[in-house]
Amino acid sequence: MRSISCLLCAALALAGPAAWSAPGGHGGGHGQSEGNGAAHAGMGAADAASGKRVSDKLASDSRLSASLAAKLPPGADVQQAAAGFRNLGSFVAAVHVSSNLGIPFGELKDKMMSGDSLGQAIHALRPGVDADAAARQARSQARAQLAAR
Repeated sequence: MRSISCLLCAALALAGPAAWSAPGGHGGGHGQSEGNGAAHAGMGAADAASGKRVSDKLASDSRLSASLAAKLPPGADVQQAAAGFRNLGSFVAAVHVSSNLGIPFGELKDKMMSGDSLGQAIHALRPGVDADAAARQARSQARAQLAAR
């Protein structure tokens, strides 16, 4: 019995807070359908396993960096913009949301860095927009962009 408990604890620890914070692993509420954003954006476990920071990945992929820079405000440093994001997929999705909805990237990032999910941040900054649909679209764009690398 003790070994089963240990295995369960280990599995929950590896899955992260999104898996056990609420029923279904999503936490409920606007924008929570994306979970932690990692698996949905094509990144996540690989990010954690590699130990590479998002900014390191961008530094080694100039094509991706240039593509994302084109969607950020003129003169923005892509690596600096990525600072604080837990995985590359969530950063790329946030860049797409900013571009798609005309939300200043800095405002979106501030919301996300203060604990809001992508969907929650969209809802807070653009209440009239279907936040879940906008987050899904951005995650889809992020997956496609990351798969094309």
